[in-house]
Amino acid sequence: MTFGEYLRELRTKKEISLLRLSDVTGYDRKQLRDYENKSTYVPTNEKIVFDLSDALDLTDEEEQKLMDLAFGPRIKALEESFPRSMSKVISG
Repeated sequence: MTFGEYLRELRTKKEISLLRLSDVTGYDRKQLRDYENKSTYVPTNEKIVFDLSDALDLTDEEEQKLMDLAFGPRIKALEESFPRSMSKVISG
């Protein structure tokens, strides 16, 4: 499941339209639609996820899953591209 698929699932479960979510969060409706429809289009920072979470009145578990879907793939890609020897130097 992608960030956008989960966002749409949560939004429709809460019976909130994209227009209403846009009004509540202050984010452009096109931006929100792109999150839902473009699998590679995800928030650029945590504030966006927190704003969406607040607007949708998500549980801690739902918010964490949304956060994981937004940033998990990027963190994993960084970890995979970061040389293990370098991580040992940094961690001590």
